[in-house]
Amino acid sequence: MKHTFLLLTTFCISIVSFSQETEEIDRTGNVIIDLAIGVPNAGSALLSSGSLFDFYNVNDITKNTSLPVQFGGRLEYMLNNKIGMGLEGNYEKAGWERTYKGGGSYNPSTGLYGDTITSFTQTKTRFLVRFAFHPVQTKRVDMFLGAGLGMTLRKYEHQENKPDSWDSFFFPIYLVSEGAQPLAARFFFGTRILMTENIGMLVEVGLGSGSILDLGLSVRF
Repeated sequence: MKHTFLLLTTFCISIVSFSQETEEIDRTGNVIIDLAIGVPNAGSALLSSGSLFDFYNVNDITKNTSLPVQFGGRLEYMLNNKIGMGLEGNYEKAGWERTYKGGGSYNPSTGLYGDTITSFTQTKTRFLVRFAFHPVQTKRVDMFLGAGLGMTLRKYEHQENKPDSWDSFFFPIYLVSEGAQPLAARFFFGTRILMTENIGMLVEVGLGSGSILDLGLSVRF
């Protein structure tokens, strides 16, 4: 999480410096494609916030099997120079695996007890329709903010091993997420910094269905 806020601070400084340019440019009719990774992986961060990975027994080892980041893509069409409509899809995987050494069945040929392995995996695939307002449109900077609304598809493996949501500092987020299922919603603010006329980098901060910080490649035509 500390690395996320460090990256966020760095890119905010970069955005401010690029935003000094004030000459507006009309991008009506542009089609924008973004490929992004999100940090942190929200599901992994929620698992790590509890006591799941605390070690009290040397024979009981729990490891985080989550993906390190979230993956996403977006398509946006500029209705005019200030308003864009688009689609977003993102994917995250979170889970854990626990090995208890010597806690399994007895093997008479070795004279030893086998290991007991339990696990849990949750994947979320989200699809959202996005509305974006672009207050700044210059040759190098496309600044935007807005909201998205859609649905979340969840898939579980070994759901019976799902961690207790109360065993987390962020349990209110768990409650909202479970109560809103399958609704997906996100509020966001971001900037595309163009290196050429058609290619640039994406920086987006968001709350809701997805990661706090998205970084990626942006292409427009």
